[in-house]
Amino acid sequence: PLQAVSIHLSAQTTPMAFDCVKLAVVRDGSAILYSPLGPRPIVLGDAVLVCSNTLCAADPEGYCNMTFVYIDTDYLIDQVFWKHVGLISDRLDARGLAKKLYLEPAQALHIGGERLKAIAPWLDELVRLTSRADYPQRFNRIQALWFLIADSISPFINVSPVRLSRSQRERLRPTMPRHRRFVPLR
Repeated sequence: PLQAVSIHLSAQTTPMAFDCVKLAVVRDGSAILYSPLGPRPIVLGDAVLVCSNTLCAADPEGYCNMTFVYIDTDYLIDQVFWKHVGLISDRLDARGLAKKLYLEPAQALHIGGERLKAIAPWLDELVRLTSRADYPQRFNRIQALWFLIADSISPFINVSPVRLSRSQRERLRPTMPRHRRFVPLR
């Protein structure tokens, strides 16, 4: 569900759209980002979050080193489901909620140099682990690294102020509560 690569950009990239969500973190240098946001400068300490099926390109200003994390949309929908489990009934609801919460097809996140220093080792390890053939054996570590990175950048992600209350969701489809205490059966 995750793949990470580090790339040194020295020439303009061709506009591309992926079938996954892409997180691009500027590790060194700067570039002009071309996306639905319009042309925007991105520099060291910036990250760009791009939704699936969104055209995006970059033109480095001299050079730009970036780490890209490609995240399967179904994997992210599962995370939305568990994050908002008290409001939604199932993963179909999670997909709808994600569309309501994350309206922008691309976001430039200014995470800053200090936060970049904190996540840089995690990004490097994620690149190493996702490029190897033993992905299934290292899945838990890969997931842990992703959660550390996501936790660090999530305060910078803009979400819609639209909120659905539990009662609104329960009227649509009654189900067992997912937020519950775990109790022994016997």
